[in-house]
Amino acid sequence: MAENVKSEHLSVALSHMMKNILYAKWFTLLKDSLILLAIFVLLLAPIIYLAGYVMFDWWEINYNVFSHPIIYSTRWDMLKESLFLSFKLAFYATLFDVVIGVPVAFVLQNRDVPGRRILDTLVNIPLATPTSALGFATLIFWGSRAGVGGLLGLTTGVFKLDDLIGEGVLGIPPLLLLAHISFTFPYIVRSVSAVLEGIDPSYVEAAQTLGAKSFTRFRTITLPLMAPGVFAGSILAFTRSLGETGASIIVAGVFTTAPILVVEWKAGLLIAPAAFLSVILVATACVSIIAFRRIMGVAFARAI
Repeated sequence: MAENVKSEHLSVALSHMMKNILYAKWFTLLKDSLILLAIFVLLLAPIIYLAGYVMFDWWEINYNVFSHPIIYSTRWDMLKESLFLSFKLAFYATLFDVVIGVPVAFVLQNRDVPGRRILDTLVNIPLATPTSALGFATLIFWGSRAGVGGLLGLTTGVFKLDDLIGEGVLGIPPLLLLAHISFTFPYIVRSVSAVLEGIDPSYVEAAQTLGAKSFTRFRTITLPLMAPGVFAGSILAFTRSLGETGASIIVAGVFTTAPILVVEWKAGLLIAPAAFLSVILVATACVSIIAFRRIMGVAFARAI
């Protein structure tokens, strides 16, 4: 009996001591410092080091990219073209993701739809599948006679590796676009679904009671409430597409995106130029995300 009482007192004392430690100012400061240190070491330090590497080896970048004695500024032209293609591809993919992903998110929220759980599982597959596998699947299905091309009686695939949809600066390689849509649209679906689950159905019911039509209810209630999910999903999809390498290499054909160019320059031991392009990708991605959020915010404000 005495041993049980002693053990109980010891347990209470330890619990009290642990509570004092956890709520102590020094422990909170230590915890926050360790979190900030981890963020710096794992996320910021490599980027800062990369920027410093570019600054200290600028002579090599200037020689290989801007003023090579034989090819002159050919690599600079390659860099600009690859960046433009990457951002154009990410923008188009994000637009298609919104068009496809938002309706899918609404379907997943409707419990009366048969096969809803199967569809929910299928949406997750691109997130768990290596992008190189998705790229190869896209190539076989759309770009070869073994896929849709054979079913339609074509001698080749529906699209070729050197095909371009659109004219001039608006042109986009269809196989690259299809591959990027396949692994980015789940970000829209998941972000919008999470927001839709948190919307109180009483808002819509109240508007319906007041005589608001279905489109009016969607425009004045559902759309403003789900806008943050669309913003978040669009940013995730855009940045995911911008940095994609695995699937792009499989279906790029004659085209070169910025991440592919980084890989090619690294393989060619052009380390400083590859670092330079990597820094440009990081910087322009940050700027484009901020601009994209502002543009999307204005667009939704006008729609509402």
